[in-house]
Amino acid sequence: MVIGGLVVLLLAGAGAGAGWRLSRPLPVPTATLTDTTRSVPDPRGGPRPWPSGVEGALTVPGVLNFPPVGGDKPLPMASIAKLMTTLVLLRDHPIPPGGQGPTITITAADVVDSMLEGAAQDSIIPFTAGEQLTEYQAVEAMLIPSADDVADVIAQWDAGGMSAFVGEMNALAAQWGLKNTHFADASGLSPQTVGTPSDLLALGERAMANPLIASIVAQPSVSLPGMTAPATNYNYVIGVDGIVGVKTGYSTAAGGCFLFAALVPLLGKQVMAYGVLLGEQHGTSLLDTVEQDGVKLVRGVRRILAGVLVARPGETVGTLSVPWQPVIELAAAKSIPVIATPGTPVREHLSVDRIVPGRVVPKGASVGRLTVEVGLHTFETPVVTGARLDSPSILWRLTHL
Repeated sequence: MVIGGLVVLLLAGAGAGAGWRLSRPLPVPTATLTDTTRSVPDPRGGPRPWPSGVEGALTVPGVLNFPPVGGDKPLPMASIAKLMTTLVLLRDHPIPPGGQGPTITITAADVVDSMLEGAAQDSIIPFTAGEQLTEYQAVEAMLIPSADDVADVIAQWDAGGMSAFVGEMNALAAQWGLKNTHFADASGLSPQTVGTPSDLLALGERAMANPLIASIVAQPSVSLPGMTAPATNYNYVIGVDGIVGVKTGYSTAAGGCFLFAALVPLLGKQVMAYGVLLGEQHGTSLLDTVEQDGVKLVRGVRRILAGVLVARPGETVGTLSVPWQPVIELAAAKSIPVIATPGTPVREHLSVDRIVPGRVVPKGASVGRLTVEVGLHTFETPVVTGARLDSPSILWRLTHL
């Protein structure tokens, strides 16, 4: 009887222990990110690679800013300088909408200066003493065929001489915070007329904010006094991939230079992208080469603004762990396209909040979410199981809890 009583007690104790084990709460599944050091990928083709040996910068104001390439050092800017020449001129002598501005008379000294520059194979338009240009035509001549002689005429007409006019150019640059830009002449022929890519991007934005300049630089050609045929814009890629400006440049010291603006699509709207390339020394025609390099960068920006994916449907983004079966993969349920500079860090958080411990979860069930932070923006996608999550067996619960 004693032995029988002990057996009963042991069985009762075992039953109570088993019941206690079976009643204990199960471990909560844990989710782990697959990759904790991701960054925004670079879409195929751009905006890199940048041309070798060329300084440059690229921006979509308020959306993307690409770090300057090549050190952002002051380099000769060649005829890009004529943008500042034009901005000073229009500040001193505003042209009303639809107007032509005052008339400028060409002097004999202007003709001699033009002939000397033409002999040096600089860009000019032919002058005759007594000929007249309107201020509007002078701006066209500087920005379309990039007439160096007209820039010199403007310096004399506006400020009484080159030294005084250059002083105005540099004062305006300082006022606008272009700390690494210096002008030594009005045309950009001087190798001492220099600027950094970052400064010149800001100059390009200033220029395109002026409706008169924006309308002129978008023209493929213009008709000017004294010329038997329309003057062609040295920006040969006007109209290509949305390019609407701004200014090209070339000199022996500067090589090929291109400050460009392009309308690019963003979320159903058109926004302006700006870029600059300085110091192009490759190709048989440095202007052609630097302009085609600019087109490639614009196309790369267009790809980025279309959105790059930091998560794709079905892509494994993490794992789900429970102690009673092998690890289960978690996949993104939808894509996460973002607009950000390639290389921008991606901060991720994986959470599982739709699982009741112990209940079966079928394969493909949504069990939580992946939260992605890129810059100041946050995106989410549901995550789904890549395999069935089973409930633990009674044996497992009896032996593990």
